[in-house]
Amino acid sequence: MSVDGQASMRVTMQGDVTVRFEQRRYGVKAITAGVGNGLRYSAAVLQSALGLFEGVSVFIDHGQLHELFSQTGGRSVRNVLGVFERVFFDDDAVWGDLRVYPGPDAEWFTAMVDQHLVDVSEERASPRIGLSAVLDVAIQGEEVVSIGKVVSVDVVFDPARGGEFIRALNQQSAVSSEQ
Repeated sequence: MSVDGQASMRVTMQGDVTVRFEQRRYGVKAITAGVGNGLRYSAAVLQSALGLFEGVSVFIDHGQLHELFSQTGGRSVRNVLGVFERVFFDDDAVWGDLRVYPGPDAEWFTAMVDQHLVDVSEERASPRIGLSAVLDVAIQGEEVVSIGKVVSVDVVFDPARGGEFIRALNQQSAVSSEQ
């Protein structure tokens, strides 16, 4: 449900409580063709896996080693930032929207990315934040021949394969890193 351009949800607990939050979206590039972490990703392989990217979870940072061996066998819901959707392939890259979920990380995250986009557009120094796809792949030598699963697209420092924030999509004065 939408109220005044903001998403809202209704929670019932001994009465009605309406919680409102502004749902933020960013146009992003998730991965580009090329070499990352010693593996070569061709444009054809990325394009053939495009549908696997739709709706995947976006986490703050990659999973840590101790998470992989935890009781749940993976990531914590506490690190979910949002979802990657409206994917498309263009210019040898997988593009789409990062839709940010409400939560304790949303406020600082959106403030950081908004400032990053301003800094990039004004050609000022900015931290190397971006996106990194976590993929299950089949390889021959150093060549990725297929992508079997997109596990997540994570917000990281110094992404290996071209993942970046391009623009804020639902801000009155949208900022962009495109020049």
